[in-house]
Amino acid sequence: MVGVLAALFMSAPAQHSQQNQKTTVAAVNSKGGSIPSPKQYFGFDMGATGELQTWDQATDYLRLIGDRSNLVTYTNFAKTSLGNDYPYVLVSSAKNLGNIKQIMADNAKLSDPRGLSAKQAQDLAKKTVPVVYVEGTIHSTEEVGTPSIINAIYRLATEKSDFTNRVLNNTVMLFVPSQNPDGQMLVNDYFNQTADTSYSRIYPDLYSHYAGHDDNRDWYQFNLPESRAREQLFEMYHPVYQELIHQDASNAPRLYTAPYEEPLGNEIDPNTIETAGKLGLSQAEAMTAVGDTGVGHGNSYGVFWTADVADRDSYTGSSILINEIAQLNNLVYPVTSTNGKPLACGPISDQANSMDCPNPYNSTTWTFEQAVKYTDDAIYGAVDEVAKDPQTYLYNNLYTVASDAMTWTGGPYAYVVPANQRDPYAVYQLLSTLDFSKVEINQATAAFSANGKTYPAGSWVIKVQQPLGRYASEILNVDQYPDVRACSTCPLIFPYSEMTDNLPMELGVTVDSVKTAFDAPLKLLHGIAPAKVTMPPAPATHGAYLVDPNSYGIASFLSALQSANLQTFRTAAQFTSAGHTFAPGTIVIPPSGQARSVLQKAAAATGIPVYASNQTPQVQGFALKPGTKVGLIRGLNQQPGGWLEYMMDEYHVNWQAVTHDDYADLGQFDTIILGDGVSQNTIQNGLNTANYPPDWAWAAGAGATGWSELHDWVTGGGNLIALGSASTTAQQLLGLPMQNVRTSAVNVPGSDLRATYDPTVPAAWGMPQQWPVWYDNNPAWKITDTTNAQVASSYPNDSSTLLASGYESGSDALKGASNIATFKVGNGQATIAGTDLNFRAWTKVDWLVVANMIYQGPSKPVSATQMVSQPSFATLSAH
Repeated sequence: MVGVLAALFMSAPAQHSQQNQKTTVAAVNSKGGSIPSPKQYFGFDMGATGELQTWDQATDYLRLIGDRSNLVTYTNFAKTSLGNDYPYVLVSSAKNLGNIKQIMADNAKLSDPRGLSAKQAQDLAKKTVPVVYVEGTIHSTEEVGTPSIINAIYRLATEKSDFTNRVLNNTVMLFVPSQNPDGQMLVNDYFNQTADTSYSRIYPDLYSHYAGHDDNRDWYQFNLPESRAREQLFEMYHPVYQELIHQDASNAPRLYTAPYEEPLGNEIDPNTIETAGKLGLSQAEAMTAVGDTGVGHGNSYGVFWTADVADRDSYTGSSILINEIAQLNNLVYPVTSTNGKPLACGPISDQANSMDCPNPYNSTTWTFEQAVKYTDDAIYGAVDEVAKDPQTYLYNNLYTVASDAMTWTGGPYAYVVPANQRDPYAVYQLLSTLDFSKVEINQATAAFSANGKTYPAGSWVIKVQQPLGRYASEILNVDQYPDVRACSTCPLIFPYSEMTDNLPMELGVTVDSVKTAFDAPLKLLHGIAPAKVTMPPAPATHGAYLVDPNSYGIASFLSALQSANLQTFRTAAQFTSAGHTFAPGTIVIPPSGQARSVLQKAAAATGIPVYASNQTPQVQGFALKPGTKVGLIRGLNQQPGGWLEYMMDEYHVNWQAVTHDDYADLGQFDTIILGDGVSQNTIQNGLNTANYPPDWAWAAGAGATGWSELHDWVTGGGNLIALGSASTTAQQLLGLPMQNVRTSAVNVPGSDLRATYDPTVPAAWGMPQQWPVWYDNNPAWKITDTTNAQVASSYPNDSSTLLASGYESGSDALKGASNIATFKVGNGQATIAGTDLNFRAWTKVDWLVVANMIYQGPSKPVSATQMVSQPSFATLSAH
C-alpha cells in the first residue's frame, strides 16, 4: 500500500511543495477570475521562515477563492468573544456544494438511526458524502494550522489530479482556518508589528480573550462563543472525523498523530477510537511515502477519559485526529539540534527506530516550511483514506455509533434531575448545556417512582439509550478512575487532562443515576427555559422584596441592583416571613418601581423567585456599598485570571484590571481579587518592559513599594479575595495565621473532593452544608489562630474517603483542614480559598462564594432596628 500511496502523491509534486505550485485554474471550476497562489497573494510561501500572514490577509484571501471558485464557499458564521468574524470554508465538487443541504440532511439522518434499518442506512450512505472537519490555530501561538489550511484550500481549488478529484467528489471538507480568530489577530499582528525591533516577538498575554490556552477546554460547558459556534457546525454537518492541528515542544516528534495513549473512558464508542487509530496510521503511512521522517504516534495524549478535550462530538462518531507538530523558535524560525544529532522523534534514546516512530527524523534542523508541509501531508493522507471508501466511514462513524448508543448498556438506564432543587438557575444551566449538546431531555408530567425513590412532577429524565446518551452519561456520571498501568508493577497512567468532568457537581445540581428501567409519564422537551417566576404583589411602604441566597444566580441580582444604584441589604441570620424560612444572606430590597423592574428582569433570566413582605425583617444584617468596584490582579498570560474576567463580565460586575500605576491609588477599589497563580513575584516583578513596546508599560511590576501598598490597602479597610495558590500569596502579604497541610504525598489532580460549608458565615451564604469542591493539588489550610477568622468551608474529618468523583491518593491528610476562611486584618479583611473556586469557569457552584465576598467585604453592619428603618449606606458607621 505504501507504494500505491507514493505513486499517488508523487504524481503531483505541487501538492506538497508550495514553492512549486502554479495557478492551474480550469474554467469549469471557476466562477470567474484567476486564483493567485499564496505566494502571489501574500508575497511569500506559506511556511516561509520569519513570515506570518495577518488574520485579515488570510480571510481576505480565502474569501477571494470562494468568490472565484465554484469548489469553495466562504461563510462568516458567528462572532467571537471580541466581536470578530468566525468563518468556515467548505471545499468540494460543484455538484456537492450545490447539493449541500441534502448532504447535511442525509448525514443528520444517518446520525439518528431511529426508523432507519441497517440496509436503509447503507443505501443512504451510498447517496451522500462524508464531511471531514479540519481546524487550525486553536492555540494562537501554534502557528502552523492556518497557513497549512490556506495551502490545502488553494490546492483543492486549483489542481486537477486524481487525488483532488477523488477528494472533491467523495467528501466535503469543512475548514475552520482558526478556532480562535481573536488570538490570530493579537498574536500575528503583534509579531508583525515588532519585526525589525529588539522586542520579544511573542504576544505576552492571553491570546483567547478569556481562556488563553484553555480555549479547547471549554468543549463541554460551551461558555465561549467560539465553542458554541464550533458545536453548531458539528451539529449542522456531522463530520466523520475532525483533524485538530496543534503544536508540541520542539523536542517532540516532528508530527504526532493517533493512535493515542491510555486511558480510555467507558462511554466512548470503540468504532470512534478504531477509526481515529486507522486514520492516524494512514496519515503516518502517507507521510512516510513522501519522505517525511520523524512521524510519531502512540505513547502520548491520553485524551479519552473526560469530555473536555475529547469533546462532545467524539461521542457522536466524529473521530478525533490530534496532529501535534513540533514547535519552532519564536513561532516561525528554525530549530537546530544542540548536540549535532538529529532532532527528536520517539521515546527511544539516540534516535533508534521504535514502534512509535519507525522512521526517525534525519536532520538536525526543523523549519517552518517543513512544519507546514508535514501538516498538509497529514491533512491529505487522512482525507484521501476517507475519499477512497466514503460509504464505510459514513456508515461506521455516523450510523453504527448512533445505533450502538441506542442499545448501549454500559451506563445506567437514566439520569433523573429531581424538581424543586435549591438552585433553579443551576438546574437551568445544566439542562441548557445538555440541550445545546442535543441530548434529549424528558420531563415528568406527574410524580413517579424509580429505584425506590419518589420524584415529583416536573422532574427531568435523561434516558441513556439515545443518540447522545453515551455523552450524557460521560458528563453526568460519578468518575472512579481505574487502575490503568502498562504492567502490574508499572506506575499508574494518568490522563492528559482532568480526572473528572462531573457537570452536576460543578454546577451544584443533584442528579440521580438509576440503573433499572422504570415507567414514568414523560414528555420530550424542545428547548429549555428558566423556571417561570411570578412576581409577588408589591409590598407595603415599610416592607421589602426578598431573594433567597441559595443560588449562584443571585450574582445577577446583586450586580443589577448595584448598576441601578438601589439600596440593598443582606441578612446575617435566618428568619421567617410570610410562612417562608429565609437563610442567612437573604437579599433585602426596599420597595420601589425601579426595584421591581430590576428584580423582575433578573428573576425571569434565572428562574430564581422573588418574595415580598409587608414588613421588613427585623434581623441583623449588612448594607451593601453602592457602586462596589472590583480590581483584578491576574498577571499576564494567566488563564485563571482570564476565567475570572469571563465570570465577572458574565455577571456584569463593575471591575477593572489592576495595573502598574494603580498601586499608588488602590483606594479606588472596594474589593481586589487575586486569581490562582498570582504570586508575590507576579505583583512585584510583572513584565520586563524593556522587552516589549511602550504600550505594555501597564504590565510592569509594582516592586516592593506596590507590595507594601497592597498590604496597607487591606489593613486600612480593603477587601481582598485570594483563590487557589494566591491564598499563599495572601498569607505572605498579611501574615495570616494558617499552615498549609498539603504535602507531596497528597495527589488529587483535577477531581472533586467532599467539603462542608457553614452557611452562617458570609462567604458561604447560600451554599449547601455539604457539596464537593474542585481540587487540583491545591493548598489546604490549618488555621492556627481563629481569634479573627471565620471558617466557611473545610474538608470533613470522618472515616469516609474525601473523593467524590475522579481520583485521589493520600487525601486523608487534608481531613479537618480548611479551604475557605475570612480573616479580619486591621480595618480590612481577606478571604482565602485554597482551591480555585472558578477553575476554567467550570465550577460555577462556587461562584456564589466569590459573589458573596465581592459585595460583603465593603458592606457595613446594620442592627435589627436599622434593618427595619433601612438607613442609607452613607449614614452608617464603618465596621
